[in-house]
Amino acid sequence: MKTILLLFITTASLTAAPLVQTNYLKALNADAVDSLGAAVALDGETLVVGAPNEAGNKPGVNPANSNGLEGSGAVYVFVRDGANWKQQAYLKASNPDLGDFFGSAVALDGNTLVVGARFEDSSSGGVNGTPNELSGDSGAAYVFVRTGTTWTQEAYLKASHTGGSDWFGSTVGVSGDTVIVGCSRDDSNAVGINGNAANNDVSQSGAAYVFVRSAGTWTQQAYLKASNPEGGDVFGTAVAISGDRAVVTATGEDSNATGVGGNQANNTATGAGAAYVFLRSGSTWTQQAYLKASNTGAGDRFGSSVAIYADTIVVGAENEAGSNTGVNPSSSEGTNQAGAAYIFFHNGAAWSQQAYLKAPAVGDTDRFGYSVAVDGDSVVVGALYEDSSASGVNGNVEDNALLDAGAAYRYVRSGSNWEEEEYLKPGNPGPGYSFGWGVAVSGSTVAVGAPGEDGSGRGTNPKVTTTADAAGAAYVFQVPLPLTAVAHSGYRAPGGTDLFYGKASVAAITDNPSVLFEAPLLGAGAAAGKNLGVFSSYTSSPDRTLVMQKGTFIAGALGLPANAKVTGLSNPVQNQGGRGLFMGTVSGTGIKATGNRLLFCDTPSGVSPIFWNGSDVTALSGYRLQTIYEVLHHHGNDSILIPYKLGKGATSSAVLANADTGILRIDHNGTVQDITMQEGSAADGNGKIGQLRPNAAVTTSPQTWFIAKYIYNNPQDGAPYDALYRNSSSVPILPGEPAVTPLASSATLGTMLSASAQSSHGIFRNSLKNAPASQNEALYRTDGSAIFSLLLQKGAAINPVPGEAALTMTKIIRYWAVGVNQVVVHMQVSGTSKNNEALVLLQGNGFHLPLMRKGDPAPGMHPGVTISKFNVVDVEHGDGNYLILATLSGVGSSGNLALFRGSTSAGDDAFTYPLRKPELALRKGELYSTADTPTGSVRSITVKPAPDTTGVGARGLREVIGSNQHIVVTITGDRGSSELVVVKP
Repeated sequence: MKTILLLFITTASLTAAPLVQTNYLKALNADAVDSLGAAVALDGETLVVGAPNEAGNKPGVNPANSNGLEGSGAVYVFVRDGANWKQQAYLKASNPDLGDFFGSAVALDGNTLVVGARFEDSSSGGVNGTPNELSGDSGAAYVFVRTGTTWTQEAYLKASHTGGSDWFGSTVGVSGDTVIVGCSRDDSNAVGINGNAANNDVSQSGAAYVFVRSAGTWTQQAYLKASNPEGGDVFGTAVAISGDRAVVTATGEDSNATGVGGNQANNTATGAGAAYVFLRSGSTWTQQAYLKASNTGAGDRFGSSVAIYADTIVVGAENEAGSNTGVNPSSSEGTNQAGAAYIFFHNGAAWSQQAYLKAPAVGDTDRFGYSVAVDGDSVVVGALYEDSSASGVNGNVEDNALLDAGAAYRYVRSGSNWEEEEYLKPGNPGPGYSFGWGVAVSGSTVAVGAPGEDGSGRGTNPKVTTTADAAGAAYVFQVPLPLTAVAHSGYRAPGGTDLFYGKASVAAITDNPSVLFEAPLLGAGAAAGKNLGVFSSYTSSPDRTLVMQKGTFIAGALGLPANAKVTGLSNPVQNQGGRGLFMGTVSGTGIKATGNRLLFCDTPSGVSPIFWNGSDVTALSGYRLQTIYEVLHHHGNDSILIPYKLGKGATSSAVLANADTGILRIDHNGTVQDITMQEGSAADGNGKIGQLRPNAAVTTSPQTWFIAKYIYNNPQDGAPYDALYRNSSSVPILPGEPAVTPLASSATLGTMLSASAQSSHGIFRNSLKNAPASQNEALYRTDGSAIFSLLLQKGAAINPVPGEAALTMTKIIRYWAVGVNQVVVHMQVSGTSKNNEALVLLQGNGFHLPLMRKGDPAPGMHPGVTISKFNVVDVEHGDGNYLILATLSGVGSSGNLALFRGSTSAGDDAFTYPLRKPELALRKGELYSTADTPTGSVRSITVKPAPDTTGVGARGLREVIGSNQHIVVTITGDRGSSELVVVKP
């Protein structure tokens, strides 16, 4: 049972689209009567399926196929490979024997797998004893562990006091380093915890055993008995565990009590059943609760199945006879063995029943509740003898034409209310298939076993046949990931007649999330050069607005000629909600190539051109902006920054070469706010601004950080040099100064390479002189004074947070100043080609946290899948939200690309640093749904951040990830069309 509570599953993500069957799984050595699917367990991208009737006679992991030991049993491990699942391992007991039923029970948590073999015959007791055949059907359990992609048997578990026909291993559970094993026919008269297991005075009273692992060694921690053991109670019928809480059921218990904590002393409801909750403190277990159905009835077998996730317990009662349907119906009797399931919730103080579940259509002997599973707010219930001939999802529940075909049902919780979501049937239903014998759920994935299935195919999604009686199968269903549709190629685009989207990929996103994007246009409405458009939305609704179309005539504003026409569109930037910027080129009478660029501003009220570089700028003495290098959009203030090169205006004189560069600051109406960041302006009392680099970074206040020459007023004071500026003021950091490095003590500052902005700080990258080539570059922080501190140096080991490996940076690829005092660096590191690249967070407390490295295990995927290549990395300025589009190894081509996201905003302390690590957001091969695509499969993922030649991100150019972690991406689906979508947190 999965117990990691950092997994966030929202109801919206689970209910946006119904489950879809994605895989029909058969063993690679499938044979008749193997009964694959009699037990299933699922954790993330690993699925374990038991085949207790398998006849292989060889022990161990992945032995050669063989037969001869009927019913020795086997277990198969499948892992996700893109859209499909593939067999990773074929597991046999270390001591297989005839009729052991190895695989009749399975449980999985991460890389630990427990397998029950209730008919194993050894009389040995405890852990890793020597097997023999001296105690028929005493039972055993086996622990397997995975390292990478390799499974090995770690332990052979037996009861401390074995007994013939005790059925130790009839059910199993695992959570972390703790295993619980049911021994439902144990005969001891012990009561409670750690009583005398040696006597056999109460036949089939039942027991459960708890084992714990330390450094790979397993020991028995507890021997659990009911607080009211009696003969035939079969305590241990089903077990489950989550963290320090375990639940054990007893289907033969006879009390007529109802609810939680009732009178367990009477025996007037034979075979009603009960469940017992145990809690561990340190290494001591105590019984916490005694659970009964709200409508206890004799013979109901309450406890025939059980599952637990944190504070939620689900109990199946396969023989319950209620004839009403749905969630929390009124109690009634009359449908023999229809079955029910009950959900209990612990509110921090006590347990209470939260729901009573019935199938949407009940039938005699359907046995709804024979199997149950829970993960988060999702519950799955199996009804192995349901008779409908429906196939797929949400078919006709009233059809009873296929005897014992079986079914499964998924329920979802919202608040404290449960609703039925899907009615599941296999794509190839058949009589006696018993679909629903085993069920499992993990996140948005559901697995269902059908041990009676008759297909003779092998592997994943083989051809459907019916020629191998009871070979068995497992089925995987997936909830498509809900994505917000923005633009779909080939679909109608707004704003014109016969206008359709081409493949949109260049987009900017804000917090709303608003999206501003450009898209090629198709159709009759895109003729005559009108084949490109810019679109926007300022809400989360699917409505999009055509802001500007190529070929549009635009005259009058900004002095444009009457025949001015938009000939090109580019560079959407939208760092503020409700304000978007983009560039356009125009043609018309008198417009030259040096004056053909327009800056547009889009708001909910409409779009307008706000700046034209073909018009004179009065504040700049009538000169024009001959070249606009880039447009920087401030993230909060009414400010736009334009690094430029001047050209001659209509009335101005020739441009002086020593006064032709600068950064113009305007508002969203085009009104000039500041011109002081101009070549020739005073930098301080001793010098002036020289030639500016054609880029800058903008942050709060507003402050603009850039690099330009510093020219002394008196040439005798020194030669011009590259300097760092905050607004128009030179930062007094001079080349030749001591470089503050941890390595070469003689190193001095060399050429200033790039600069970024962070609140009141500047982050700059400098070359180093008098240092070897392997150490000649560093990254620094300054507050604008002569004081600067070292953040990172080429050739130096980073200062890792405790528990993380130290990396040696060999090259800065790109860096982002984020938040108040953090910097994210995409860097090359020393190592082989398989691990020589990393994304590292430089925390404000001086420690460095590697977020992801080539060669790392891919987050959210099964072991063996690793990061092979960083394709795209981008980081948002404010909260440090980041994305990584990576190529994967260890997985097939249908799933070898994934998008990850994370945030650096969780603080700097060591306790929360795992929260800053990336998580899986989207992967190739994943099912998805949008308003335009009810169900599709991702075939490719494209992310296009703003191009940047400086190696500096988050400096005012467009962002593709917002402060709320929404990401705008283009996906290609299985139908070949592309779709611009928003991937929600």
